Amino acid sequence: MDKHGGGRIEEWVSADKGNTWFFLQDLTPDNTKHTGWKFNNVQPVTHPDGSVVEGMILFYGWKHKDDPEAKAFLLHEK
Repeated sequence: MDKHGGGRIEEWVSADKGNTWFFLQDLTPDNTKHTGWKFNNVQPVTHPDGSVVEGMILFYGWKHKDDPEAKAFLLHEK
């Protein structure tokens, strides 16, 4: 899986159309349960009509570089 890249999941925001950015929060799962894991492929959760579900994202993670599959993680911020 390492060939797909990966690392931590972080939220960065810009107030000036992308000229400067600041770190808002780390969204990576608890390191005590997922030590050594890598994460990638962050995407919004959508309703059947394609509209985005606010406060929810989906991403994938794996521990071993040769794992053939990743596990899905669902983050719900409400």
